[in-house]
Amino acid sequence: MPTGVMPLSHFQAAIEATYGTILPATRKQPILPGAFLKEHGERHYVEEERGTYEKHYRSYVIKSHVELTGMQVAATFEDLPWFLQAFAKGGVTGGAGDAGSPKMYTYSFVPTLTSNDLKSKNWEVADDTANFSVAGCVGQSLELGFGTDGPMTMSVGYVGQRAVPQAVTGALSDRVTEDINAALFKAYIDTATIGSTLHAYPLSLKFTLDNGYSPLFVGDGNLYPKEFVRGARRALKIETMLAFDSIAEYNTFKAGTERKIRLRVEGSTIHTTVKKTLDIDWYGPWAEASFGEQGGLKTVTLSADSQYNAAAGRSWSMTIQNALATLP
Repeated sequence: MPTGVMPLSHFQAAIEATYGTILPATRKQPILPGAFLKEHGERHYVEEERGTYEKHYRSYVIKSHVELTGMQVAATFEDLPWFLQAFAKGGVTGGAGDAGSPKMYTYSFVPTLTSNDLKSKNWEVADDTANFSVAGCVGQSLELGFGTDGPMTMSVGYVGQRAVPQAVTGALSDRVTEDINAALFKAYIDTATIGSTLHAYPLSLKFTLDNGYSPLFVGDGNLYPKEFVRGARRALKIETMLAFDSIAEYNTFKAGTERKIRLRVEGSTIHTTVKKTLDIDWYGPWAEASFGEQGGLKTVTLSADSQYNAAAGRSWSMTIQNALATLP
């Protein structure tokens, strides 16, 4: 029987304390089927005058790095803050918690404007054929999708230094998590105070983030990059489809009016009336409006990049409430 059986693939990971240092995983991190690693190598082919029509007699690798792409995740209230350490803001903790029992902890991801504090990860990628430890993984791309016709969608992409064959960390326990149910999403669209006006007919929202990392190769005796550099500015892209029940929101696109948008999904009750919650806040005017049709309804799809709001001190943020004091 061949090995490399897909049901036996699994992923484990840890947040790196020192960039690029292989370390034991601290958590199992389930990923939906289909993801694996991709190693890139740039090979130099020597072409010489040898009195022959054969083009190459020698070659050697001059650069290499690893990608973990196509990682589809079933997002949960407990795991999303761990992922966002590499994409939104690093070093975020749940604080002291509130006064309830059990306590509610708030993980608030407000992007840092003037320094790169995003955390790197060490991923262990394994199946029944081989196990690899992939060091120095930084969060390159993130997409979060919400709609009324299916589960929340989440995809992440990492780039990393190198993949080293190595046994995976054993004896890690499965964790109890709660799925973020996209069918429960609410969308607030405002001009003045964010989170005030519940929109009547939102059909879907999608948020996309690209951190703009590129590999930095230096003369340190290695073929893999010393690190990855965030060499581009970023914005949180939004795309929302609304039922075209009113021309009011389309008129804000025409007028260039700043929108203050909050997506909220609530989960189970932590204590009394306090629930597990995901909030995504976004600021900016609409850049594009496209009409379409869904289920016999006229729709309008509005999209844009986020734009800095001076009063808020950000162009976007993400906040998760859960009952975890720490993120393993």
